[in-house]
Amino acid sequence: MIPQAASAVILVRPSGFGPDPETAVSNAFQKLVNDPDIRRLTEEEFDGLLDALDRCGIGTTVLDPVDPMAPNALFPNNWFSTHADGTVVLYPMCTPSRRRERDRSLDETLEREGFLVKRLVDLSALEQADRFLEGTGSLVLDRVRNVAYAALSPRTSERGLNVWCGVMDGHQVPFLATMDGTLTGQPVYHTNVVMSIGEGFAVVCLDAMPYPVDREDVQAELERAGKVPVPITLQQMHHFVGNLLQLRSRQGPAILLSTTAFGALDPVKRRLLEAHGQLVPVALPTIEAVGGAACAACSQRTFWSAADPRSMVHTAGPGRSRPITPFATLAVMRTLPRSSMPRSIAVRALPVILFGSTMVSAQTPTPRALADSAYALLEADPERAMQLALRALPAARKAQDDELLHDVLNNIRYVHYMRGQHADLLERSVEALSVAERMGNHRTIGDDHGWISVALFGSGQDERGYEHARIALEHMRVSGDTAAITRGLSDMANASNILEKRGEAILHISEAIRLYEATGDSSGAAFAQNMLAAYHMTSKRWSSAIPFLHKAHHYIARKGTEVERLWVEGDLARAHLHVGHFDKARAFLASADARVARLGAARERPRLLHTWVTFHREQRQYDEALKKAMELVELNDSLFKSEAPDRIARSTAAHELARANERAGELKAERDQAQAAAIGLVRWRTGLLTLLGAMLLSLLGAVVLWRRSAEERSRLRAELDRALEEVDVLRGHRLRPTDEAPLRKVD
Repeated sequence: MIPQAASAVILVRPSGFGPDPETAVSNAFQKLVNDPDIRRLTEEEFDGLLDALDRCGIGTTVLDPVDPMAPNALFPNNWFSTHADGTVVLYPMCTPSRRRERDRSLDETLEREGFLVKRLVDLSALEQADRFLEGTGSLVLDRVRNVAYAALSPRTSERGLNVWCGVMDGHQVPFLATMDGTLTGQPVYHTNVVMSIGEGFAVVCLDAMPYPVDREDVQAELERAGKVPVPITLQQMHHFVGNLLQLRSRQGPAILLSTTAFGALDPVKRRLLEAHGQLVPVALPTIEAVGGAACAACSQRTFWSAADPRSMVHTAGPGRSRPITPFATLAVMRTLPRSSMPRSIAVRALPVILFGSTMVSAQTPTPRALADSAYALLEADPERAMQLALRALPAARKAQDDELLHDVLNNIRYVHYMRGQHADLLERSVEALSVAERMGNHRTIGDDHGWISVALFGSGQDERGYEHARIALEHMRVSGDTAAITRGLSDMANASNILEKRGEAILHISEAIRLYEATGDSSGAAFAQNMLAAYHMTSKRWSSAIPFLHKAHHYIARKGTEVERLWVEGDLARAHLHVGHFDKARAFLASADARVARLGAARERPRLLHTWVTFHREQRQYDEALKKAMELVELNDSLFKSEAPDRIARSTAAHELARANERAGELKAERDQAQAAAIGLVRWRTGLLTLLGAMLLSLLGAVVLWRRSAEERSRLRAELDRALEEVDVLRGHRLRPTDEAPLRKVD
């Protein structure tokens, strides 16, 4: 049988290793490093990699580079690959700097090292037609079934992939993967940083694939191969967790990964990987930063050795060739907000992994392996998690292992919860409660009562839900587990809040905060403070909510996830907006928007857009508000189309789309009314000004006329006075002044 894990590797010394601006254009993992000791540090890291391989009993062959000054010669897996039937393939490279690494007489070089090369396939001529395919960087191979997974990018062309499959009689699974998981993101340059395939498992970053059809195809192919999926996040991909390498020696399987990748693994993923081999961390910080790659890129696996050259012919397993199908939507996996569920839901499944038995690697996984894998997939792919859990359920019942059975039921009911299937959630939770009562664990019994409470609240049976939440808290208190008690208090606070017992809810959550602070659980305290803020926001007490939101934000900004920061910043923006702190609201909205862009979290965008619409409306910026409203309509329309296969998601998305359309219509009406009012006001002002102008002119005319008439009256009065004086003189009543000429007698 053809092995998936090799027992020996070929490496090339990094004599000329350094920054390569040509490859940096398409490799977003590369960083600009100006360190004069790059080559010395790289030599030390390379020697450390050799030491790690030697300790694991892995055979190594070290070649000198064809061009000693080639900056990326350290990564030989990109320009050649070896295969179990004695074939060596040379690949077409994207940049001229990488083509300098290729040794066209590699077959002779390997034969001098003692290898038996039966066939040399040179695909480098494809470079002339820009059909690039950079070896096992572009191709992640399921060697047992001869299936090639390929993330299409500037370095991985679909036509080059078709040529390889034709020459090697292989089957292809092409897909698109981007750095941020969005359609507009930069394509991931190589497939082997997105995923890695080992014996019985496959590490894969489904979040990097924006097309749902691609995620489905990759998962279906891995399922056909019997691989246990180990899903990783975008952040873990950026830390090279996907660039690990499984090898096999006489000591057993070993999984090589960089210390950066090892540090990025959470306990669940680490345990899943340890079930398939010893984890061997190797420090490669300089190689990662300058070259943008890690362990899998530094070595080329060989499936035949000088001591025992094997000539094994591939037997192609079932598969198919499929071109990329455009899917004009943006669909990004979304983590369920903690604020929308009891805190215990977010941590209930943790004991499933901690208490489980060791998982074995096999083509037919054990029920425990299925349960662990289902848990690992709950957030990223609930449909697949449900399938795995349902597969494990009959075996768990048959094995009469209550702990395993409870874990499987836990996974199933969580998927029911995410789907909103409250009747199914209640049925599974009642069954899980009967199992927990047989186990006699008060903490587990309390958890199950909490789940029953959630199901009852979801189905409208609020009084019964409240009663089960109360019973859950009683069992948590009996268990004496402080962490369990605080979770019970949080659930009880939620139950009280649903029944509008706000005072009781605040008492429970305040007690939870005190316990969190007493035990030094700053994460739990931040969560409880966020819940307390949510109660105040529900009651429209925005000023009361702001201090608790800031306390939660203080912790989450330092230790929370990007998604948690996004949530609390959105809440802070809403609260500050409602109390009139527009500058602060704008700042938090801008920060949350930037996080959405980095995460590609399309599902979080509608809530922010709603807040933006309100913000611009309060500022009377109706054009900006309408612009955001139309963006909201388009986004909801996109999400509605992307979720069309899911009935529940479709109805939810359709409801949101209708609300967005209604909001846009309201804003249009408001804008039109505002514009009409503005036009009316302008006309009124114009008429008023015209009237005032006419009145002013009339007034000026009247003043002029009045002055003229006054002057005329004065003149006439003066003439009259003189005439009267003359009459008096003539009558002898008054002497004429000596200087005044007498009036002449008129003949």
